[in-house]
Amino acid sequence: MLHIRAIILRAGIGATSIRAAAHFISIFLINAITLNAQIAPPGNAPRPEALVIAQHADRILPLLEALADQASLSADLTFAVRAQSQAATLLWSYNRERARAIYRRAFQSLVCNDSATPKAASVHRSSRLAITAIAKQHLLVELLQEIAGRDSGLAEDLPM
Repeated sequence: MLHIRAIILRAGIGATSIRAAAHFISIFLINAITLNAQIAPPGNAPRPEALVIAQHADRILPLLEALADQASLSADLTFAVRAQSQAATLLWSYNRERARAIYRRAFQSLVCNDSATPKAASVHRSSRLAITAIAKQHLLVELLQEIAGRDSGLAEDLPM
């Protein structure tokens, strides 16, 4: 992943381009995984599409994890939380523990401003774009609903 970051930095690609690329990758991966889920197999016969997805899972899953990792570094908190949530949702069927870790990290990025010390809060504020309290609360509710839909225990265990 450092390789990609170095290319991005050398090429001078801005945050908007990174966001657009991440959005494109997430849409592509969502479509690939939902296509797999929508095609019902006749009886017990293996689906050719399932074989294709299984073959590409070794490449797709690390890309999803890398997307979540890169999104967590974004200065745009809304984008960071939503991209991580989408990546965790897509990973859920394949690696629940990793998906839970991504959900936790997205949650922490939302609540860390409130619980940080004043000095740490000012440093954190300078590294993230400003987000209103109402927008942050809306984003928190959105994230918790997504988490609860997958793992109600995790949603209840997250410290508020």
